[in-house]
Amino acid sequence: MSKEDDLQRMLGEPKAAIRAMILPFFIALAVMEVNQFVDTYWVSGLGVDSASAVSTIVPIYGLMACAGIGVAAGVTATAASRLARGEYEDAGKLVSNAMILGVIFAVISSILVAIFINPVIDVMGTDDVRDEAIQYMLPYIFLSPSITIIAIIGGTLRAEGAAKKSTVIQSVSAIMNMIIDPILIYVLGMGVFGAGLSTVISSLIAIAIGIYWYVSNKTVIPMNRSTFRADKEAMMEVLGVGGPKAVQMIISNLTDFLQRIFLIIAGGTVAVMLYNYTWRYIGLVGLPARSVDMA
Repeated sequence: MSKEDDLQRMLGEPKAAIRAMILPFFIALAVMEVNQFVDTYWVSGLGVDSASAVSTIVPIYGLMACAGIGVAAGVTATAASRLARGEYEDAGKLVSNAMILGVIFAVISSILVAIFINPVIDVMGTDDVRDEAIQYMLPYIFLSPSITIIAIIGGTLRAEGAAKKSTVIQSVSAIMNMIIDPILIYVLGMGVFGAGLSTVISSLIAIAIGIYWYVSNKTVIPMNRSTFRADKEAMMEVLGVGGPKAVQMIISNLTDFLQRIFLIIAGGTVAVMLYNYTWRYIGLVGLPARSVDMA
């Protein structure tokens, strides 16, 4: 099926398009969940402290990703509406400015996390795993655009009905992480730092594939020199739609952050690790609903 066929099906037969997108998204989410289990397995081999550190600091990673998820939601809706009206160049401007926003928010989040990570660890009362938590977060701090841009590329592909391409992006990231994880953690002896770096590298590989599709004209939405310019109106349009989603995700991750404080008070960082591991299984139950939501 060509790139135009995906778009025409989305615009002409929305119900059929939704049904067609559910399975690819389910597969992508399933691969990502398997990746979580594999990631947990490798990190657990480093010991209780490392596993507890990763489980404890996850909400901070989540907060860094919130802007990317919000921008992705915004560009999906706004770019799709432009495509429905045949305004391909305007859709390209929205996509390009979404990418620019992703980089801007990534840099801001890196600066904030670098400044406040130690005070946050103090507030959480996790001084016993401070070093491991900081080591895990360092790759995200230095290469934060990988967190936001991968979400945004997925959103732009969904805007044109390219569910299979979006699935490839997410699946490649997860599969590469499974492969790279043990190499960095154990073979190269990077430990918990390697776990974070593996995720970043895997995301960058997936992003490279997505960007290749755009620059090689394998997508409906154009992204070239004429569209890749900062445009305040385009940015505000994307943020106007995606802002509420970003706020929702921020509230959700702040809730997780507060929840971890109570878990640490009750049972220490080990309690957070055990709680987090249990939710790995609960996440599997929600796969069908999440697939429909993405479609």
